[in-house]
Amino acid sequence: MATDSGESGSSAANIKLQFAPFSSALEAGFWHQLTQKKLDDYRLDESPKCIKGYYYNGDPVGLPTRLTLEFSAFDVDGLTPARCCPAIGTLYNTNTLDAFKTTDKRALLEKEAKEIWDAIQSGAVLKDPSILCKFILLTFADLKKYHFYYWFCFPALCFSEGIKILQQPCVLEQIFSAKQVGYLKISVLSTGINIWK
Repeated sequence: MATDSGESGSSAANIKLQFAPFSSALEAGFWHQLTQKKLDDYRLDESPKCIKGYYYNGDPVGLPTRLTLEFSAFDVDGLTPARCCPAIGTLYNTNTLDAFKTTDKRALLEKEAKEIWDAIQSGAVLKDPSILCKFILLTFADLKKYHFYYWFCFPALCFSEGIKILQQPCVLEQIFSAKQVGYLKISVLSTGINIWK
């Protein structure tokens, strides 16, 4: 715990935890699959669909943290690429540009945020931490002109006063033995998050 007596202690107490915002990275394969799904399966169905993306937590400093959607996004039970973390989202595909523009984005955001908050309160996030990384994708695919419109949203909890850091961050190996870190890796891998492969 940080104290006010030392210079480093007081500087740690004044630091607030910050989160790197996601950037969206929708690959061409995603749009191809959406086109196929729209033509073959969804047609005029505008009901929400579950999709899966992933992010990588090891990019060099300065690069944005990307949440990637590719051709496999519609296979929610599929494998997540090595060293990546899964993110489950909701696709709202509209049939018209007007419907896309007039969709109540705030209501979508509040609905997803409530689901995340309910999962925190129920303890579900302890069993599946990927619940904290949900996203919303609102789309309109103009298949005649091959124009795709989208709005990406990453719901996040906001703390009015921020989260104070009690002590300076450090790497796991400074606190835990190699054996303990090994057990942590095994525990994380058993949840399906394969960030160490």
